[in-house]
Amino acid sequence: MTSKNKKKLNKQDRFENIVKGLKKKVFLIMSGILFLNFLLYFQTRNFDFVDYDDPTYVINNKDVRDLSFSGVYKMFFDPYKPEEIKPPLTVFTLAINYSISEFNPASYHILNMLFHLANIILVFYLARKLGLNEFASLAVAFFFSIHPFNVESVAWVTARKEVQYTFFFLTALLAYLHFLDKRIWWQYLLAFILFVCAFYSKYSAVTFPLVILAAALIWKQRKDYLKTVAEVVPFFILPLYITINSFAVVFEESGADMQQSEMEAPLFEDIPAKGITDYYDFTLKDKIILGGYSFVSYLEKYVFPRNLRLIYPYPQLSEGQFSSIYYILFFLSLIIVALAVYLIVYFNIWQNKTAMFGLFFFLSGLSILLHVLPIGGRVVIAERYMYLPQVGLLIFIFSLSSHLIYSKLYRFRYYAILSVFAVYFVFQTHARIPVWENSYELFTDLIEKEPDYAVSYNNLASWYVLNNQINNAAELLKKAIEISPTYPLPYFNLGKIASMQDNDQLAVQLYRKAIELDPFYSSAYNNIGTIYLNSEQFDSAIVYLNKALDINAQLHLPNFNLGVVYDELMKYEKAINYFKIAANLNENPYIEYNNIGNIYIKMDEDHAAEAYLLKSIELNPSYYLSYYNLGFLYELNDDFERAKINYKKSVELNPNQTGPYLSLANIYKEAGDKQTANFYLSKIEDAPIDSDFENRIDLAVSYELEGNMVAANQIYKQLVAELPDNPELYIRLGFTYKRMGEVDAALSALNQSIRLDPANASAYQNKAMALLRLEGNEFAAIENFDKALSLDNSLGDAYVNRGTAYIKMGNFQKGVEDLTKGIEILGDEVALNMYINRGIANLNLGNQEEACKDFNTALEKGYQNAILFVRDHCE
Repeated sequence: MTSKNKKKLNKQDRFENIVKGLKKKVFLIMSGILFLNFLLYFQTRNFDFVDYDDPTYVINNKDVRDLSFSGVYKMFFDPYKPEEIKPPLTVFTLAINYSISEFNPASYHILNMLFHLANIILVFYLARKLGLNEFASLAVAFFFSIHPFNVESVAWVTARKEVQYTFFFLTALLAYLHFLDKRIWWQYLLAFILFVCAFYSKYSAVTFPLVILAAALIWKQRKDYLKTVAEVVPFFILPLYITINSFAVVFEESGADMQQSEMEAPLFEDIPAKGITDYYDFTLKDKIILGGYSFVSYLEKYVFPRNLRLIYPYPQLSEGQFSSIYYILFFLSLIIVALAVYLIVYFNIWQNKTAMFGLFFFLSGLSILLHVLPIGGRVVIAERYMYLPQVGLLIFIFSLSSHLIYSKLYRFRYYAILSVFAVYFVFQTHARIPVWENSYELFTDLIEKEPDYAVSYNNLASWYVLNNQINNAAELLKKAIEISPTYPLPYFNLGKIASMQDNDQLAVQLYRKAIELDPFYSSAYNNIGTIYLNSEQFDSAIVYLNKALDINAQLHLPNFNLGVVYDELMKYEKAINYFKIAANLNENPYIEYNNIGNIYIKMDEDHAAEAYLLKSIELNPSYYLSYYNLGFLYELNDDFERAKINYKKSVELNPNQTGPYLSLANIYKEAGDKQTANFYLSKIEDAPIDSDFENRIDLAVSYELEGNMVAANQIYKQLVAELPDNPELYIRLGFTYKRMGEVDAALSALNQSIRLDPANASAYQNKAMALLRLEGNEFAAIENFDKALSLDNSLGDAYVNRGTAYIKMGNFQKGVEDLTKGIEILGDEVALNMYINRGIANLNLGNQEEACKDFNTALEKGYQNAILFVRDHCE
């Protein structure tokens, strides 16, 4: 044997000794890898949901709350908000988490981590199945497990689809590889079932048929091409069908930017909208350039994972051009591809079937992310998208390099390089995980790394609002607008802040700006309608709420608010109709049923009232107002025993109310039981209350915004009992009485406010509005408007309502003068029917031209009934 052959044999012996040593330690090494990952990611059990897609997938997703057979059926075939295209099997596992811990995020994070640990094992077995030795397979599994890119997939609840679809994709692939070896058909069937699970976990599994075709042709090197293709064809059918339908939805919704359809009026909105560059803003040429840029960026970030972030936003075009870096990296991508092809051919790498399969695995997964298809939303790259494709890249790398461990010349350098990368990756992963602890950490990190991306400021503002730091939130929203003036969400959210601070005029201006930027912004229309509703400008409220429904008739809040409007207008049939629509759109419509019951009480339809109030109680046995209203119904019908039972249940559920105590006292007083009556009267003084005055005021205002005047009224009555010298409380109390139709009680409260503070213009204005609800009281109302305006001549509402009163009295000239003054003060805030009122007054004065101007103005601004006046008087 020559010395050269001996040297070669010694190298082989060293390699075999290393491999034999690893074989004995594989279990221990794999256990160590799993334990390291457990240590890294176990902290995520204490992490919160984040305000980026987690609300869409979990918090606001009704499908996760129903694991019954019918609920699971709906997940797959009739999902909640199908335009959001949520993979149903991912929703199913999220529903399992909900059944365990509801909205406690711990179980969600733990299941994500368990999927990741399982995937590490699967990656090892896949590498072994493909022919890599123990060292290379362990290396593939290790570097897969600790790469910083994976943090996003494991620590983010919504990224469940990444770890879950990878689990099913890898198990399906292993099953198919076994089928290729042994030709056992149950393995083929198992592979198909697991593939379906992968596809319904994330639609990116569409690449699976290509991967198994490559496995047959490249790795297994089968020559029976027709039979091979025939075996793979069934795997193409499902993704082809679903993909066509899914992209039909995507393209159908893209024109109207239907992200805005999530309109259940959250405290804040954080869904990116128009004004932020997305896929549809680019030409085909642009997308090709972006594809090259993304290809190089994925490779560079994977090798040197620094400055990682949630979002890598699409660039803003300047005169239709990218910045120079995009063109440079595009040409670099062409060079990389050409060089790779050259090296593969020159060094005969193409003959290494495992390496070539790994490369195909990687490129097939990456190819759908290079902007040819509308995948990726508003990002150039996303770290989570590399979770599965990296497996192929690692198989390619280690199938070509693992032989270096038995090279005397390169072994130390090889170990050193791997060790450096291992330490670097572990350090970066450890540093990256805490960023996902909550929305504050996540978006603060994003702002630091993407200071010119408006969405991050908007979403961080949401966190500040939820934590009662309103001023900080407002500053962030102003910064978002400064960065991107055409981005509507910051205007909308600033509008919500203005509403929270009782600055409705500013709120309406901001909502209108949001609508100007996005005409399909139904939330903004709804919120303007709500403001008009609460200021009793019902005609304008109807206009804006209907505009919201024109965009999407299946919105809950506009239907609910229209029910409140028509209830206030005493158009009870219409009110009931809208409340019934709202009930059908609400998962637990106990408030709607309570409101319908109240309306039936007003209509003297006692059986229907009782039925709906009992439905409300059935849906929510803890809703005290339904018991109160049911007690009131029974009291009206002299069924005092059942009235007492329900009143007592109401105060048992909420002792912080006076209405049931007063009713119980009256019932016992009428029955001659003065002792018990006095007992309940004393309960009003003893009723436990929230010691924080501002919190109770805020609660009452929130009830007003919901249209629940009874609840608001009860709070104000209690506050008045505690603070009888506070004139503002009497104004609020009078306002709720007025909205409840109890005009005498409203006038009593407002008169008391005036006695306490004769210089309070608001008290006189509210008194005047209450008087207008009584026929024949226009003169008294005008006197109170006069007093209000003498104290504050900037009250535009007082002018327009006094003008309306003058018109009712036949004083059309004064009516026109007041309406003109009020419209001048209020500007765009004026109720649109005031143009109609002024037009009618001008008609009576013989000023037809001026009248027609008003009718046309009302019509142009969206008051549809104006068309009747235009038709009758102006054509």
